[in-house]
Amino acid sequence: MEHSNEDMLFLHSVPTGVLNEFRSEMYSGAYIRKNAAMFVDTAWVKQENQRVERASVSTAIKKERDASPCLLVKQEPASDTPTFGTATSSLFRSITENGHEVLELYSSDDEDAEKNSKGPLGIQAEDMGMSSDTMVGDITMDSDDDEFDPHIFSHCVKKSQANTSDMDSTASDSGDESDNEAGGTFDGVEPTVWLDASISSTIRHYGQTNITRQSHVSVVEYLSDLPSYWPVPRDSRAFILDLSDPKFNIEEKPGKLMTPDALFKNAQQDSWNGPTGNNDSRPSINTSVFGLTDGGEVKVRRTRLKCGGFSACEHVNPALLNHERYELDPESLQDVLKIQIDSRLREADTPEKHALIFFAVCHSNLCTAQKGRGQSCKGVPKLVKFKNNALKNGHQYFVSCSEWSSHFSEGHRTSFIPSGVRDEHLLTLFSGGNLPGFDEPLLCGRIVSAHIGRRISNCNFPHFGNGLRAKLVQHNCPASLTGFIPEDKNYPELSRMMCIVFHEDCHPHNHPILPPTKTPATIKESYRDCIKKAGIVGCSVRTIDNARTTKLALGSSPSLYNPTLQNNRVKQDIIRDVKKKTYPCGTDLPGVIHRMEEDLGKPIDERYIFGLAVTKNGGRIVVTANPFLLSRIHHAKTIFVDTTFKRTVSTLKEWEVVMYDKAVERALTIARVYTDRADRLQYKTIFDELQRVTFQVTGQHLRLKRLSKDGTLVSIGVDMELAQALGAGDSFLPTNDPEFSNINAQTAEEIVEYFVRSCYTHAKRGVHDLRTYVNDEAYDRLMNFLYLETKEEVDNFSAWVKGLKIPKVQAWWDHKVNNSWILPSLIKCLSKMDSEDWDLTAPTTNVGESQHHWTNINTGVMLSLLEAILTARELDEKVAAEVNATLSTTGVLKSTRNDTFTRMARSTARATHAYTKVKETRHRKQAVNVVDSQLASLKESQKENSAKIKELKAAKSKLTSHSGKSSKAESSSSGKIAITGMSRKRRADAAEKVAIVKKAADDRKNSASTSNASSTPNAATNCNFGESAAPDANTTFTSFDWPENGMHVFDFYSENSFEGAGWTEAVASLTHDVSMPAAEPQMFLPERISHNIDLVYPLADVTAAVNFYGQTPIVSNDLPPMDSFGLDSHTEALFDSFLDRFNDQN
Repeated sequence: MEHSNEDMLFLHSVPTGVLNEFRSEMYSGAYIRKNAAMFVDTAWVKQENQRVERASVSTAIKKERDASPCLLVKQEPASDTPTFGTATSSLFRSITENGHEVLELYSSDDEDAEKNSKGPLGIQAEDMGMSSDTMVGDITMDSDDDEFDPHIFSHCVKKSQANTSDMDSTASDSGDESDNEAGGTFDGVEPTVWLDASISSTIRHYGQTNITRQSHVSVVEYLSDLPSYWPVPRDSRAFILDLSDPKFNIEEKPGKLMTPDALFKNAQQDSWNGPTGNNDSRPSINTSVFGLTDGGEVKVRRTRLKCGGFSACEHVNPALLNHERYELDPESLQDVLKIQIDSRLREADTPEKHALIFFAVCHSNLCTAQKGRGQSCKGVPKLVKFKNNALKNGHQYFVSCSEWSSHFSEGHRTSFIPSGVRDEHLLTLFSGGNLPGFDEPLLCGRIVSAHIGRRISNCNFPHFGNGLRAKLVQHNCPASLTGFIPEDKNYPELSRMMCIVFHEDCHPHNHPILPPTKTPATIKESYRDCIKKAGIVGCSVRTIDNARTTKLALGSSPSLYNPTLQNNRVKQDIIRDVKKKTYPCGTDLPGVIHRMEEDLGKPIDERYIFGLAVTKNGGRIVVTANPFLLSRIHHAKTIFVDTTFKRTVSTLKEWEVVMYDKAVERALTIARVYTDRADRLQYKTIFDELQRVTFQVTGQHLRLKRLSKDGTLVSIGVDMELAQALGAGDSFLPTNDPEFSNINAQTAEEIVEYFVRSCYTHAKRGVHDLRTYVNDEAYDRLMNFLYLETKEEVDNFSAWVKGLKIPKVQAWWDHKVNNSWILPSLIKCLSKMDSEDWDLTAPTTNVGESQHHWTNINTGVMLSLLEAILTARELDEKVAAEVNATLSTTGVLKSTRNDTFTRMARSTARATHAYTKVKETRHRKQAVNVVDSQLASLKESQKENSAKIKELKAAKSKLTSHSGKSSKAESSSSGKIAITGMSRKRRADAAEKVAIVKKAADDRKNSASTSNASSTPNAATNCNFGESAAPDANTTFTSFDWPENGMHVFDFYSENSFEGAGWTEAVASLTHDVSMPAAEPQMFLPERISHNIDLVYPLADVTAAVNFYGQTPIVSNDLPPMDSFGLDSHTEALFDSFLDRFNDQN
């Protein structure tokens, strides 16, 4: 955009450093480097970014400006720097207070005030305090005929943050240049540090500045955006808020913009309340306060605002109360967040709290039952037990109303107990008791600003053990401010500004900074723009948040753009508000009627909603169609009709009419009807309306080829819905021309046999349900009933079904037989359609089903009725344009893979693949059945063999048992016990196992490390040993894992001498008495070698076996003496049994 002469003069007067700084603030370094040519001249400075505002249109502008480089502030000689003391303006006077020179500005009420056209406070423009990043202080301004407007710089140059800005120098007390600290300070005075990262401000006036006759401040600070939080300065300070940016032109109501003070209050997270001042006196303020230099006075409206305070739970954490907040301290907000997060974590961390919350929920609302004549139920929640001690969802009780009775049973509130809530806790609460753990009320973090706190009366946190809810208490805040809003016809350019004054005696806030919960009007307006750019029709929070236009408009996701947009409820309310304004009659049937009335006033080829019909039964029907697409119905051999339920949330569901247009080789939805019923009369009316609209649009009647001379439609594809097919018959029966068709049908059931084709896919789904009732051969025959070739085969099939004597199968077939039109619509030999027409029409409704899905993904689902129609309209218009282009201009097809050859090849391949999968599955199933049969046979044989083995062992035990005393112990240096009564082979097997066990134990005792254990495969390789002393000092227990055999071995070693026949039985008894039920010994071997006893356990029982330690010692001197060291018959039999079990396992 080309700049005006005035703009060019201004831009040429701005030093290069200022332009470079402005460029760096507006564009990233990478963008500047990439587009270097763009910044050769000043064309990149957009007019909307300049926002140069003049005090008067007629003000003369000097045609030439001195654009020579200026000295930096620190380089300017002190004698050349005008100071407050040397200014000659008559708008102020110099006085001395406490030894310091002070400038006093004349108020607008002072009759001695003189006017001149110099800058604010009579100071030359170059002396205005500005952020050093903007280098505005380096610009020299011409005099008299040049008007200085500090807003030029406040709009053109983005203010830097207070901690990085340098302010221009001001006059010292002696009239010399004062030391201006870096950081934008005047003798230590700094601009406010705002919590909003995008907000910055600049100090423009320093020194006593009169606002009104009674009001003056020491600092004036300028900013051009709305912060979310406002500080209470410790000094007397005024803030000049410039809201002239178009983004603040937000309508409060049609034709009326929000005033600056309304915008201020709306943007604040603290609740500022007070009168608007419309009925108050109108003081005047010198225009220099707002940056003008004409010396005039502007009438202002004065509003006095107080902070509304906050609401907090009566048992809130005390750390959130009794604050003293001046500055905007972010740590204050972090402290609140930590306490509230902790409160949320503790809210339901015990079963008792779950019960308390459910108890509070039950008592939160009144019963909605009505006794009659408007009398509401006064019952209270009551815990009731299910009949017959039944359990539902794990609970014996539910919550009902105490007023429920057999005479007054309708409409009462009933609540079922959720999982996680215990019945015993609710019994305590409903009987007036207290749950444990609540001796003192628990503390929470519930504290909210007054703008929402007054709408909340109770705290949801479970404070008390009796289920009562804590109250929220309103706390007042002493903070206050005064706002001045210019409302003067002589100064319209100041109407979007506001002067906010805090005096030194202002009280600070008494509460911390609270989390942002109020969405400012400017943020709502930004989100509204996102909605409009993404499209209002069918929009939702998800679609708007994920739209590319939203990221382009906001620069990020809405949640990151402003924290209040993290709340989905806020965004839903904005969307609802936009839709309400866009659709004044709503988005259900009234809104559709409104749009229909608009369409009826258009030419037919521009309409979409063609009518609303109401049946005798009260059913409602809305007919919509794109005229061009509907005209293609005369080129269709078959139309597919079906209802889809996903598209709308309304009671009216979409009934879609689909055809496959061979001319463009694509499926087309040519009409959409919305209906709220599915009875026969409703469908007759639908088909009647379809015929009416078709004739209205095309001038040609919709007729069936078989029934009428001028008919073009061969068949209608349906899904075997009875009402739909018969409704079609009722509608097309009057169109039958007997002279042409030779059909004398009198009923719909008769006529539909000539044009209705039912879907094979839907028919086979009924057979799938019978899969579990028949074998594979019968199932295959049922699946192929569609392909019976003669009437005789059909009769034989019917007799075969009857012979199966399976009720489910018989009921399935009876349904087909009793509805006489179904079998003719499925089986060719029974159909009354021409054989050629039958073969050329589709046997399924797949084309229509695929269009359902295609429509859903292009328009969305779960839409209101009006939005469903509007999104479908947009889609149909797009398709119509594409089809029209293919037919008349371009000839380009949507897909080149829809010709008959390719479609048939793909269909054949799919069928072959499906058959192959079925065949593979069947073979796999047969193989599995064979294996299962063999396994069952082997298991049965194993059971028989095990029983036989037990019988033989028992017989052997009887044959090998003998009476009498055991043989005496042989004299041996090793004390080895002779094992008698066993076969030589079994003794060898036992000895071998004993040797392996003993070698492992000996290796453990003789080796310091398990790594040097024997490498014998079945020995102690990779064994884990453990040893502990037994209660008997002469007894040790040794245990180790034997992974190779999956066993755990315990070796009980004792040097005590044992004599007596009962010690083995005692050991066996003891091993069963200890608390180790899973560790029953699989084998124990008593030996003469120092009386070792080895117990072997399965490795899986090691944990249980470890519990064996600490029990009564196995070795005891109290055991009865033995007559012989040999094994008696009982011990030998016991040992033999354990040994057999050990051998079986290994």
